[in-house]
Amino acid sequence: MSDDLKLSLNTVKKEKKDRTALIIALLVLLVALAAPNISHYFRSIGGNSGDPVVLERVALKLEKQELYSAAAETWIEYIKAATPHEQERARILYRIGRMREQSGDYESALAAYYRSEQTAALPELEQEIAMAAERCLTRLARFAALRSEIAVRTSIGDAAESEVLAEIGTHKITRDMLIAMIEAEVDAQVAQSAAGMPADQVKAQREKLFEEVMKETDLGQWLERLVAEEILFRYAMEEELYRDPGIAEMSRRIERKLLTTQLLAREYAGSVTVDEDEMRAWYRANGAKLAGSSGLEGGAVPPFDEVKDQVYAAVRLEKEMQVQAALFEKLTDRYDVVIHSSKLGVKQKDQQK
Repeated sequence: MSDDLKLSLNTVKKEKKDRTALIIALLVLLVALAAPNISHYFRSIGGNSGDPVVLERVALKLEKQELYSAAAETWIEYIKAATPHEQERARILYRIGRMREQSGDYESALAAYYRSEQTAALPELEQEIAMAAERCLTRLARFAALRSEIAVRTSIGDAAESEVLAEIGTHKITRDMLIAMIEAEVDAQVAQSAAGMPADQVKAQREKLFEEVMKETDLGQWLERLVAEEILFRYAMEEELYRDPGIAEMSRRIERKLLTTQLLAREYAGSVTVDEDEMRAWYRANGAKLAGSSGLEGGAVPPFDEVKDQVYAAVRLEKEMQVQAALFEKLTDRYDVVIHSSKLGVKQKDQQK
């Protein structure tokens, strides 16, 4: 009787074991069949991180939000996923360099710039990469490397072609460099007073001022100033003053102002011209506005030749304002600008008028 009971219990255990194995096998099969659907589900809610289209959209969005480090990393992922042709890859590497530079990672930025120019020769980026490399080396306080970089890119030797006036370590300050500094100072002074002046008049004023400076100024003082600026600048870079939040913000504002000013100057140079017929037409229509400017009795309109420069400036200003308005309209659409004037009380003022 005990043997029968033992046999019965073994049979039950064997049946349970077989049933358990069958259930496990079925579960494994169900998981295997469901895996593609699970993968598709996660891709649908999280996006395919390896999709070049998705990566490009993310990179551009990060750039727009000025999250430059993340944008650079995403562009690197894009290059791996999309495997673009050499020229496109070179452009993206340059873009990555700009992102790295914006985020303050100058070593990585420099590497990206160098990789860009080694990947493909892009004439439109040659000057930009050269300037960017100089900026990064300056930020890194690698002045010897900077001097070598400039020499290689401009095919300048060891400064033997120009008389050496001073030395700072291995860096040589030549007479040509001193003259270039003086010319830059003269250009800056002329630019402040040359707005609206004809190009030939600006050139004449620049040449006159430069001659006066060279005759009346002690070059030794200019040399001392150049040396002082150089060593102070080096020390400031070594002390990493550019990382100070206040200085960084000031530098950013100055750069924005400079870039916007130069952009407008480029737009004007490409489309604004003033000829004498236009000046005379403006003079006939608006000459009365200049009646008091020459101090003539009775409010008489001054002769055209006496106010020619003023007429030129007025015509040019009108044309520049037209170019500026057209550019603003284009950029407003491009960058989807919305101005809530009502929040400034503009509508209320207009209604009162």
